[in-house]
Amino acid sequence: MILIWLRVVMATDDDALPVAAYAALLTNLPLSLGAAAGPQPNDDDFLRLTGTALRVHNKDAHCSFTGDWILKQDWTSLDLSVGRTTLVQTLTVLCPKADDYNGFMSKFTAEGRPENVLLEFLPSRLDGKRKFVFDGPPPEPTGLDPLRLIDNSTLRDKRASLELAASKLRLPRHLHFVTESYLKARRGGKEVFTAMRGVCLALRDTLKMEYGTVRSLCDIYRNVSRTAVNTAWQQQQQSKGVEIYSTASSDPSKPKYELPTGAKSPDGFTYSPDGLMCGVLTQKGDVDVYDCTKGYTKILTCQQQESFIRNFYFSPKGTFLVTYERYSTETQKENVHLWHLETGEIICSLILKQSNQRMWPCFKWTKDERVCVRMVTNELHFLSGRRPQLTKEATLFKLRLPNIASFELSPDCKTVACFVGENKGQPGMVKVYSISSADTKLLGQKSFFNCQTCSMEWNNDGTSLLMTVHQESGRGLSQNYYGSTGLYFLRPSPMGQAGQNDLSLCTNNEPAQASAWSPNTNEFIALVGDMPPTLSLNEGVRGVSKVTFGRSRRNTLLWSPNGRYFLSGGFGNLPGEADVWDKEKHVKLTTMNLPCTVLSDWGADGRTLLTASIAPRMRVDNHIKLHNYDGRQTLEIPFDELYYAGWRPMDTSLFEDLAPSPRVVKAATAAAKKAAKEPVAKAKAAYKPPSGGAFAAALRAERHAIEKTEVKVEYRPPSRAVGAPANLQELMNNLPQKLPPGMTVPLPQMNAKTGSSSTASRNARKRANRAAAKAAKEEEEAEQRQKAEEEEKKAEEKAAAVEREAHAEEGKQHTTDDKRLRNLRKKLKEVTALKALPCELRLGAHVAMGVLSLADSLNDAQMAKIANESNLVEEIKEIEARLG
Repeated sequence: MILIWLRVVMATDDDALPVAAYAALLTNLPLSLGAAAGPQPNDDDFLRLTGTALRVHNKDAHCSFTGDWILKQDWTSLDLSVGRTTLVQTLTVLCPKADDYNGFMSKFTAEGRPENVLLEFLPSRLDGKRKFVFDGPPPEPTGLDPLRLIDNSTLRDKRASLELAASKLRLPRHLHFVTESYLKARRGGKEVFTAMRGVCLALRDTLKMEYGTVRSLCDIYRNVSRTAVNTAWQQQQQSKGVEIYSTASSDPSKPKYELPTGAKSPDGFTYSPDGLMCGVLTQKGDVDVYDCTKGYTKILTCQQQESFIRNFYFSPKGTFLVTYERYSTETQKENVHLWHLETGEIICSLILKQSNQRMWPCFKWTKDERVCVRMVTNELHFLSGRRPQLTKEATLFKLRLPNIASFELSPDCKTVACFVGENKGQPGMVKVYSISSADTKLLGQKSFFNCQTCSMEWNNDGTSLLMTVHQESGRGLSQNYYGSTGLYFLRPSPMGQAGQNDLSLCTNNEPAQASAWSPNTNEFIALVGDMPPTLSLNEGVRGVSKVTFGRSRRNTLLWSPNGRYFLSGGFGNLPGEADVWDKEKHVKLTTMNLPCTVLSDWGADGRTLLTASIAPRMRVDNHIKLHNYDGRQTLEIPFDELYYAGWRPMDTSLFEDLAPSPRVVKAATAAAKKAAKEPVAKAKAAYKPPSGGAFAAALRAERHAIEKTEVKVEYRPPSRAVGAPANLQELMNNLPQKLPPGMTVPLPQMNAKTGSSSTASRNARKRANRAAAKAAKEEEEAEQRQKAEEEEKKAEEKAAAVEREAHAEEGKQHTTDDKRLRNLRKKLKEVTALKALPCELRLGAHVAMGVLSLADSLNDAQMAKIANESNLVEEIKEIEARLG
């Protein structure tokens, strides 16, 4: 058995892309860069503006500056752009020789980058062959444009004036730039030309104020360029390329083959689907194709056409290779090329402006390569798979489907599933069409809301379809940080929607964690539900569950190539535990602990599992591990930095489908029975703090007794007239008082021997009447005092409110006057600036004609401003007097 996998060891910075050195190495670049010393001939006069241009689509001003020694070889040149988002961007800079440093050239670009960064560096202008080109952003944080942080209000105002003037001028859209001569020849172009020169002159003044001399500016550009090149070169030296290992060798921990590559990501290496060939991205940006059956010998080089190749893939049978290069808006040439590997020629090319998950791969073949499908706007084009051409005559037929977002061909090459996203309140939808002939027929469809993306997967015979729809967090009904994910089943029918079987596998808005079809039977496994989800085995005709394996914290499902085992793992944000199940016996064979696992895959023999911890997800402890299906680890290879690991595709029929060892099955069955007999652990009760002892219990009992026995006695006016109480007990209960808990009003003690006399009763009633009258009087006085206090408080609040309103009106008037005064002063400043314009700007073309009138060179609006000067001065004096 020969199982081969690969690894790609990259530089430390995963965002850095390779530097292409077009000649000798940059051996004379020191790591510590110092500033150049010594005077330069153009320090006194700084830079002179020698040319301007206007970018048509965004109204950016392009300014060209040069030094005094323009006729000599070591002269200074600086091309800059003034835009809206980033105010100042460097395009090209040429600096002369200074002491021990040669004259150099640096080019910057923001196209395809998050910001303006270094693109090319020519360390010596005398040796034009030694040039360094970055095919991606330089290593962070090097190579950044030193002028990116300039922010000057005057320069922004000039830029806004230019955009306003240019918006009034109708410019041809087929041009990228318009020059000074073009603007002067157009009607209304002189105003744009004047505004553009004003922007460039303001930029020159800003640079002089910021950097002082040309020497200082060149030193900064030199340091930025050399630091970026040195950093990228050091990282490129750390890349070891692609290493091929073999488990059949005597020492499987050592690589059997090594292939050079300039790639900094797994996209730089790929196998063909049959595993007979592989492609490697070189440092020059080409793709070298190797024959894996002949000791990885190179058979073809697919060279770049316009720029570095960024991505590539093989057709199913390895007949074609598709390469993608970054699209350039300047050249606007084809950037996707289809290579015929047998002849080495390019069959066809097309333009692909963005290589995203929706548009890439741009060609999809059936397994037998008879038909090739390409998605364009609102259509699918079906081409001949043996020699695809993009002409109208070569198109077999078309499938019109508005707003189509993605599609997937069935393995039997008879149907195609198309996903149409939500649009204008309409739900997302997956439609299945028959493509056996040009007369496409709708076989089934399934609609659902809250679907931003949809991934579709056919079963092995192309009769049933699993659809996983995803909605990002914060949209629709999703309350999860990771968004919402749903799983749907669809079995199309020749009778159309009436005969189809469709099913939603997520009930009660439960999320779907993972799903996978069996490679050789019509059934699939699914993880559905909140964490921990339920693992189930479903049949592929109706989609219903056959066997349920319980709940566990898992989010990854992988079938072995022979379909006998499947892995249920919890990777990513989970601890890394993984279970291996026997599908036939429904027994969990083992549970493995695989922490920090990022990649996992079964080998072609169906019994060996590869797991890897790779960068940039894990920056430490990168490794490759091999495990047997029973959980035994058979190999481990550590790496400083590992960026990818995977198996070489091989035919599974070359390996015998062996049943699991009886020893393993017996041990797994015994463990399952033992776990079933164990009592279910009770859920832990909520934490309760300690009671605090007998003293705390006594306090709580006393408080409870007080709350239960507390009585509030309030005064209630008697129903009969004062002075005629029904009895003494009723009168005492009507008194306004609050007694301690459990205490009642004591009655006067009577003589036990003689009883109560009439005189004593009469005196008691008198005392009670006097007490009741006094209490009633005191209550009435208290009510009157409270009423008076409330009226006094209301009067004070009303006065305060009136005072606040007065202050607010006064402050509002004061604020209005302040704003008006600022506006008037601003207008007066504009009038003064118009009157103080230089003669050559005020008079313009009238000087040549001998007319020196100011009114002839200003427009009506400007003349109106000047005529209104006296009114402005008077109004300003008025407001100043009012404000004091």
